[in-house]
Amino acid sequence: MSEQPIAPASDALSKAEKLEQLRRKMAAIPARSEGAEPAMPAVMLRSVDEPTPIVATAQTTLRTLPVPSPIAKLLPRGGLARGTVASVAGTSSVLVGLLASVTASGSHAAVIGMPDLSLLAAVEQGADLSKIALVPEPKDSAVEVAFSGGSQPVA
Repeated sequence: MSEQPIAPASDALSKAEKLEQLRRKMAAIPARSEGAEPAMPAVMLRSVDEPTPIVATAQTTLRTLPVPSPIAKLLPRGGLARGTVASVAGTSSVLVGLLASVTASGSHAAVIGMPDLSLLAAVEQGADLSKIALVPEPKDSAVEVAFSGGSQPVA
C-alpha cells in the first residue's frame, strides 16, 4: 500500500473552525494606542477657513469641451478635457449628447466606424451637423481621418 501524505491541520478544520482560528489571530494583533492619530498629509490638516493657494498645473489649465449637464457631474473637470481620451461603452445616447454639446459650442467632432449612429437624435439634441465628420467605414485610414481636420472628440 502506498502512504498518503498527511494533510496539514488547517485542511482538516471545518470552515467554522478556520474562521474561529482567524478571529483569534486577528484579536491577538496589537491595536493602536488610544491617543495615536493616523498619519495625515499636511494638506489634509489645513483648516477649512484658510484660503487654498492657487497652483497652476497642467490639470487645472486643460481646456474642456462642454457636455450635457447630467454627464458634467460625472466628469472630473465638468467637461471633456481636450487632449485626453474618454471611452463610452454601451448605448449611443451618451455619445449623441456629447456630440450635440460639443458641436453646438462651435467645436468639430469626428465619428469613425459607426454607420448606425442616429444623426436625427443628434440634431434633436442641438448638434450642428456641419461640424461633424462622418467616416462610416474607415478601413485603414481611421487615424488619418481622425487627425485630418483638427477634430477634438473622435468617436
